[in-house]
Amino acid sequence: MELSLLRSCRLFQGMNDREIVQALACLGARERSYAKGEYLIHAGSPAGETGLVLTGSALVIREDYWGNRSILSIVTPGELLVEAFAGGEKQPLPVSVQAAEYTEAVLLNTGRLLSSRCDRCHLKAQLIRTMLDILLDDHRKLLSKIEDSTQRSTREKLMSYLSRQALDAGSERFTIPFNRQALADYLGVDRSALSREMGNMAKEGLIAYDRNAFTLLKADNQP
Repeated sequence: MELSLLRSCRLFQGMNDREIVQALACLGARERSYAKGEYLIHAGSPAGETGLVLTGSALVIREDYWGNRSILSIVTPGELLVEAFAGGEKQPLPVSVQAAEYTEAVLLNTGRLLSSRCDRCHLKAQLIRTMLDILLDDHRKLLSKIEDSTQRSTREKLMSYLSRQALDAGSERFTIPFNRQALADYLGVDRSALSREMGNMAKEGLIAYDRNAFTLLKADNQP
């Protein structure tokens, strides 16, 4: 396992290499690789385990009875998977995690942090504090997704999402992590309707885009 990849992960911030190795052992770390489209975690699996993405990216999704999916978030290198459910071993996971591309991850049994087996580990308190900080950030992201997806029209949903991306990037030019289908699934809209609305907004001088790269513009008739 590449320690160089783990040093930059938020979960291990402030730890030296020896402490990272100790934390991995405490959490029963297991390294895995996944092809694009392969599931890292299935809905219905017991909670109590999370994962840390090392390379690639993964989508946290919910699927209904007919296989329609909604993307809740995208997980990139250094970020944790489904950490909100990591301690609830008695409850099945309500979401799945699917590789968006070739992805390498480390699976972690974070449920151990709540058991007595880790009581003698001096890193336990630090890991729990960091997990709580990460959960707070994820809560903010979830609120942003709710705000985007509950807008009335496809255009309003898209404008809400793109505006937030620009603000987060600190620039009118930015790149999003989704392709067209994934963006449609994230916003809860039809892909054709999304593409059509993007084309209309480009014609009106509101946006310019090339694949995943976007620029927000201001139309001449806008204040």
